[in-house]
Amino acid sequence: MPFHTLILDLAGVCFIDLMGIKVLIKMNSSYSTLGIKLYLANVQAQVQEELEAGGAFEDGNIARGNLFLSVHDAVLFAQHTSGERRVSLKAQGEGEEFPIGIMGSWIWNRKCSELHWR
Repeated sequence: MPFHTLILDLAGVCFIDLMGIKVLIKMNSSYSTLGIKLYLANVQAQVQEELEAGGAFEDGNIARGNLFLSVHDAVLFAQHTSGERRVSLKAQGEGEEFPIGIMGSWIWNRKCSELHWR
């Protein structure tokens, strides 16, 4: 089933290292190429500072507008912007409707170098 938006709930993430930041940047780039928006929700202040220091918001990587205070805010924004895209697609004769993919928290474990689902 295709989707137009992926929301990562980072509420359980209290630390992210450079490799974790690179994973998020790569995910954003890959999904963007496919026309899928990547939003980050519930980002703690320390994690946001680490994203900033790691260059996540530089050179068109992750837009600051893709950070939301809650998953609910991200969903509402995604629904609003997808509605605009649907109107545009219908005007082009491609009126498909895509759901939103909401995922729980990903936790970067530095010890074993893996990204864990929470």
